[in-house]
Amino acid sequence: MPKFSVDLNPDNNLPKLVVTYQLTGATPELIEQEATSPLESVLSQIGGIQNIYSISSLYSGTIEITFDRDVDLDFKKFEVSSSIRQLYPKLHKALTYPQIEQRGKTDVSKQPILLYKINAPYASFEIKETVGKIFVNSLSLIQGIREVSVYGAEGLQISVDYDVDKLSIHNIAPSQIHAILQDEFSSFFPGALFLASGQKLAIKVDNNLKSIEEIEHIKLPTTSGLIQLNDLATISIQESKQRNYQRVNGLNSISLSVFADEGVNRLDLANTIKESVDQLKAKLPLDYAIELDYDDTEFLTKEIEKNYTRALLSVLILLVFILIAYRNWRHLLILFTGILVTLSITSLIGYFLKISIHLYTIAGITISFGLIIDNAIVVLDQLERRAGKSIYSAVLGATMTTIMALLLVLFLPEQERQNLTEFCIIVAISLFCSILVSLFYIPALYKLTRSGASYNNKLFSSASRMRIKFFNNYSTLITILSSYRRVVIGLLVLCFGIPIFLLPAKWDDHEWYNSTVGSELYQDQIRPVTDKILGGALRLFIRDVYERSGYRDPQRTALYIEASLPQGNTLNDMDRVIRFMETYLQSVQGIKKFITNVNSGQRGSIVIFFEKKVENGSLPYQLKSRLIAQSLDWGGVDWNIYGVGRAFSNSSGESLPNFKVSMKGYNYEELEAQSQILSDKLLKHKRIQKVNTNERLSWNDRSIEHFVLSIDKDKLSGLALTPARIALNLQEKTALEYASGSLNLNGKSIPLYVAPANGETYSTFDVLNDYQRSDQVQYQLTNTAELIKEKTANAIHKENKQYIRQVGFDYYGSYQFGDKYLTEVLTELSTIMPPGYLAEKLNWSFSWEKTKRQYSLLLLLIIGIYCISAILFESLKQPFYVIISIPISFIGLFLSFSLFDLYFDQGGYAAFVLLGGLVVNSSIFILNDFNQKRKKNRREFIKSTFIKLRPITLTILSTCMGLVPFLIGGQHEIFWFSLAAGTIGGLIVSVISIALVQPILMVDKS
Repeated sequence: MPKFSVDLNPDNNLPKLVVTYQLTGATPELIEQEATSPLESVLSQIGGIQNIYSISSLYSGTIEITFDRDVDLDFKKFEVSSSIRQLYPKLHKALTYPQIEQRGKTDVSKQPILLYKINAPYASFEIKETVGKIFVNSLSLIQGIREVSVYGAEGLQISVDYDVDKLSIHNIAPSQIHAILQDEFSSFFPGALFLASGQKLAIKVDNNLKSIEEIEHIKLPTTSGLIQLNDLATISIQESKQRNYQRVNGLNSISLSVFADEGVNRLDLANTIKESVDQLKAKLPLDYAIELDYDDTEFLTKEIEKNYTRALLSVLILLVFILIAYRNWRHLLILFTGILVTLSITSLIGYFLKISIHLYTIAGITISFGLIIDNAIVVLDQLERRAGKSIYSAVLGATMTTIMALLLVLFLPEQERQNLTEFCIIVAISLFCSILVSLFYIPALYKLTRSGASYNNKLFSSASRMRIKFFNNYSTLITILSSYRRVVIGLLVLCFGIPIFLLPAKWDDHEWYNSTVGSELYQDQIRPVTDKILGGALRLFIRDVYERSGYRDPQRTALYIEASLPQGNTLNDMDRVIRFMETYLQSVQGIKKFITNVNSGQRGSIVIFFEKKVENGSLPYQLKSRLIAQSLDWGGVDWNIYGVGRAFSNSSGESLPNFKVSMKGYNYEELEAQSQILSDKLLKHKRIQKVNTNERLSWNDRSIEHFVLSIDKDKLSGLALTPARIALNLQEKTALEYASGSLNLNGKSIPLYVAPANGETYSTFDVLNDYQRSDQVQYQLTNTAELIKEKTANAIHKENKQYIRQVGFDYYGSYQFGDKYLTEVLTELSTIMPPGYLAEKLNWSFSWEKTKRQYSLLLLLIIGIYCISAILFESLKQPFYVIISIPISFIGLFLSFSLFDLYFDQGGYAAFVLLGGLVVNSSIFILNDFNQKRKKNRREFIKSTFIKLRPITLTILSTCMGLVPFLIGGQHEIFWFSLAAGTIGGLIVSVISIALVQPILMVDKS
């Protein structure tokens, strides 16, 4: 178990590295020009890259590098780091050093795996420093940990708050103060000293700062002599301003958050972290207290334990079933040990294939128990009847059809197969292993444990008479029904359903259709009757089930609150908004925990978890409604509240357009021109009023309003000023967002802030009306410049050096007509676009093409089963009798979901695929037995069916029994409940196909 990767869901991602960087005040265009493009050019030369995707947004940029699955990610991380180190000196001076993380671009908001709360009677920065020394460095060395962070406190900073007027009088620039402090209190290596003896000595100048008073006594040169720094500025050492907040249950505390890498054994890692923390906390001072406040693996542990319980329960049910069916301890031993051997071999193969343990693989193993026993039961029955080895080829062929059905999922696009991949692979592996066990282990163990005891002749004679009587009645029934073969086929078709209920009420430009099917007579009087009679189980399924089906993710029940404020709001503004929600949540009963993150003045979020007894009840839905009502009290705040039910958003941003077009090209300006050409063509249609040529690609790509200082250069000519000098003067009067440098104080590196004393009060009014000084000349910008409010561009997206741009518009009319017109425009545009440029229509998450692709695999499955059966039987006709059992079993699946009002999720689709491979096995066994007989007539086929009914019924029941534990949790159990319900329903109905339909179709009427 510790050797496997353990997580809640399978890791479908390829190895990824994400490079992030910031450039204060930069627009997306500047980020792209100064950072993203040069970084991409260098990083794209690294080998093993499958895809590179970049986003240049306001003030920051991100480059996501996806590697081939088999690369050594640690080595690739070293290569990326080396390339960045060589390039960084050539980049913009204000650009932060790019950080490298092992995560996906959608993994930004991932919760910590463990969160500890620390309390102590000291200043918060002291607690942070102590915790950082003891825990951060030690925990970061543990393999599998991505990041260890301390929240709730900031470190110390050295502040030099200068008086702008005094600096102006003495003609001293703030940059001079910063330069002198760096020269006075920095350690550096000026070079080497070569002695006459030939020795080489390294020189180090060590100017560490001992106390803050040393800064106060620094002297600066002026035109009238030297002046002490403390006469011009106030020097202090203080706690840095809070840059973010993280709270649990609304309480302020110092928290230690540990984040895990993807693809690790999260349970094993959490236990290792807990053990390390228990050892390290002994180093804390006596008045420090540390306690675990949040454990992300609790839900994972409970879910995996639940599945282990299901697996154990499934085995117990199967063992009891075997004992009741055979009433023989010897058979129980053979079948039970067969399961253990198969499971052991499957585990070894899974380990070597690097299949991780998660909810889907555990479910796959559990479901496999019933399938594994099927082959063993058939072989054991053959051994009991001493019928030779003729069954072996049928076992191989039948199991291969099931394996083929499972592996068809691999033909789906990567995004669509998602969680089904490893589920299908692990079941296919177990079935393959079951073939080996059934063909070699079961016969050997049967021979080894074979008893010489003879049967009770009296009992045997009584049972034989009952079997003969039942066979005669069964044979008579089949013979009678075969005389009404067409009636039986018609009833089967009606039970399955003819999809006439899908016919549209009207068909444009087809008068014959509208006058018949589209007429009022048919629609109002005939159609309600024919749809019910001819629609069958298919109509019930599509009308009552499929239309409200959808993908579900097996996560714990949680509510998510996201708040956003316009640009210009401070961290405290956002914190005040979030605290309002926290105060309300503290009064709600049934909430287990809520975690708050306030990252900036524009972003804040709360994640709410519930107690187990209420998480599947009505409280989450009621609380969501109450939170929506609470959010309406705050004007100017954009809220997103989601997690259960329909998501709520009061965002004032633009709504999603009806149609979207993705455009790609290698030149940003040319791509912009091509999007404008597309816009002009679309606007020719009178039903299209507006086209957005720069639609955002994600919800985070929001453009913001900012002020642009527009300077009239002609009016500056008399002042001997440049726009660059004006910008520098303004920067010297405003507060700093980031440190201007750092100083070593008693061996510790502390950020240095050289800023104006009243910089935080500087306003847009001051920008134009405050007096600026240049060469002893005072001036105001009010007569030479103006502040203009402009919108920034959306984030710039790029994939494999191709820029991506989206064009969106609304079509006021029928969607079909709008789609047709867009297709015509794109076809015309493709003929005039330059080489290397592409425009393609985007579809929403649900599309008929996607659905058609998924269910067309069922047709491919049928073709594959036909080919395997044709090879096995050496016949082109008999495979059709095998295939007929598939649609009949689907009747049971349709009825299971529609009659019991069950939710159809991805497990239901898996049930379709699994049924297609399972129900044909029984037919294959019967036809194989029939083909081995010398005489091939009506009686012999009925006899083959009758003989195989017992083992076939046992195999079907064993499979159903193995699935029963997945029904216990009800519909809240995502994936496996619908998988179990659909498969059991289909298998039960398939018995009718095996026992009645197939003999009726094959037996000659005469």
